[in-house]
Amino acid sequence: MPDRSDHKDIQVILHDIHNGGTNYIASVSGSFKTAESGFTFAKRAQELCVALASGREQYSDDFIHESITEMREIAQKAHTDAETTRELFDANRREFTTVRHGHIDKSP
Repeated sequence: MPDRSDHKDIQVILHDIHNGGTNYIASVSGSFKTAESGFTFAKRAQELCVALASGREQYSDDFIHESITEMREIAQKAHTDAETTRELFDANRREFTTVRHGHIDKSP
């Protein structure tokens, strides 16, 4: 959509909103990575639970230990991704708050 105003203040607001939107999209992409890690972890945990429920004689100790090791790695990645995503969303919140407060109509 074309900008309909050449007014300097409007252009600044549009620029700030555009940048904020771009950063917000990056935050949402990060949250998808976190969700994918969570899905992978849950699937692996379910597989391990099924294996344990069917009896230890059907699965080796190596399988169980490898499953747990893999789940720990996935959980660490998910935790790191979640922290990064939280920081991105916090930055978005601060950015949008700054835009909102910086451009409030102060006319009488």
